[in-house]
Amino acid sequence: MKSTLFFILSFLFFNTTSVFSQDTIVELSGVKIAVSNLNYNDSTKMFSYINKKSKIKAMSVEGVFSVIDSTGKEKVYYAADSLIDKGSLEYTTSEMRDYMKGRILATNERKELFAKVGGFVFVGGVTYYALNTFIPIVPVIPVAYIAVANVIPLKESCVIKKHPEFKDNPALIDGYQDAVESKRNRKAVIGGTSGMVAAIIAKIIYDSVSN
Repeated sequence: MKSTLFFILSFLFFNTTSVFSQDTIVELSGVKIAVSNLNYNDSTKMFSYINKKSKIKAMSVEGVFSVIDSTGKEKVYYAADSLIDKGSLEYTTSEMRDYMKGRILATNERKELFAKVGGFVFVGGVTYYALNTFIPIVPVIPVAYIAVANVIPLKESCVIKKHPEFKDNPALIDGYQDAVESKRNRKAVIGGTSGMVAAIIAKIIYDSVSN
C-alpha cells in the first residue's frame, strides 16, 4: 500500500514539475511559444524543443528575441548584428522590444477584414466571369489581387493619428506597420483563394443545372 502511494505521489510530482518547467520562446514577431526540453546548439545557432503537440521542432536563433525560463528569467538572444538579412530590423535590444510591442498591438487591433471580403468578392466575381468567357487567366486572378492589396502600405501618419504616443518611437511604428501588412497579406490570400474556389463551384453547379 505504501509503495503504491509512493509511486502515485512520485508520478504526480514529476508530471507537475514537467508541466510547470516549460520555457517560452519569444519570437521577433512578438509571438510567444510555450515549449519543453529546450536546447540551444551554439555551433548551428539552432534551438530544438518539444511543442504542445509533443512534436520535436527546430528554430533558428535569427527568429528568436529571447527565451524565458520557468522561473521568469529571460535570456536575450537577439543582437542588432545577429541577422543575416537585417533589412529594417537593425535595432538595439530596447528598440526591438518596442518593435515587437508594435506588432502585437497591431495584431490585436487590426482585423483587415476588407482585404478578406474584398478578395472573396473581387476574385470570385472576376473568376466566374473568366470561366464563362473562357479567358485562361483564372490562376492569375488571386495572385494579382494579393499584389494589389499590398501595393498601398499603411502610412506612418495613420499609425500616429491612432496612437499619438508612438510619435517619437519609430521602432514601434515599424512593428505596427509590418504586422498590418502581414495580416493584410494573409487575409488577401484567404479571401482571394476562397473567392476563386467559390466561383469554380458556382460554375460547376450552374453548368450541371443548365444541362
